[in-house]
Amino acid sequence: MVKSVKVIEYVGYNWYFNTKSISNTSQRGFNPDLNVVYVLDKIYQRIGNTQKVYSYFYVRYGIWYLLFSGRKASRDAFLKEYKRIFEWYEKNAIPKKFPLFGKETKGDSFFTKLTVNVFLVVDKLKLVNVFAKLYCSEK
Repeated sequence: MVKSVKVIEYVGYNWYFNTKSISNTSQRGFNPDLNVVYVLDKIYQRIGNTQKVYSYFYVRYGIWYLLFSGRKASRDAFLKEYKRIFEWYEKNAIPKKFPLFGKETKGDSFFTKLTVNVFLVVDKLKLVNVFAKLYCSEK
């Protein structure tokens, strides 16, 4: 055995493959049993929107969900989820403009910040329909 590797006692952590998890890489399309707006509402009820960093993470979460689950969805399903999420942002007065190098986005990678901002530009230019047509793989 290599001297730099040590065997330790079992500490009680078990990893298992959860096929129902939203973050599972086998996720295909939007699951009707998952309600992102419900999750956003519950978080909002607990912490509100008192800091701009909260706004960034609300928006980042919604965009992540759209891009992650929407890749294998139909264009119509993508647009339906997009509308629900972005209406929630409007209803809760969530700002949708974040600097790439601002303190709100400090912990994220440049690629993540760029992805969020590019999607927000697509939204602002009203090109989400075109984006969904190109991005979604289910026809």
